[in-house]
Amino acid sequence: MSAALTEDETAIVEGAIFNKTEKDIETGEEYTLEVLKDGSFVEVPRLNSVAFNLGLIQILSGDESSYRIDIGRAYGDLEAGRYRIVQKYWVRNKEKGSRKEGNADEETVTAEFDLD
Repeated sequence: MSAALTEDETAIVEGAIFNKTEKDIETGEEYTLEVLKDGSFVEVPRLNSVAFNLGLIQILSGDESSYRIDIGRAYGDLEAGRYRIVQKYWVRNKEKGSRKEGNADEETVTAEFDLD
């Protein structure tokens, strides 16, 4: 996963998830934002009015999915610092035969960036 502020350095982050596995993965638009405080990343609370599109995004083995995130809309004014985006994805267990809960392994990817 990669993430970087747009060239105008607003609170828009451009990023991508690269599927370097041998299996297809699935993800969505929902993510968590964390900030580095005292040597550890801690979750930044989201504004109450934020909603995510719950559509499923499939990323085939060897492919990537690009995105743009307006972190200002989701989190308001952020102070300067080191941040990271945390996003979940699922590897479906084809031998289990379906997408039902328990039939996919959940994992996370992260990408760090700095806000000045």
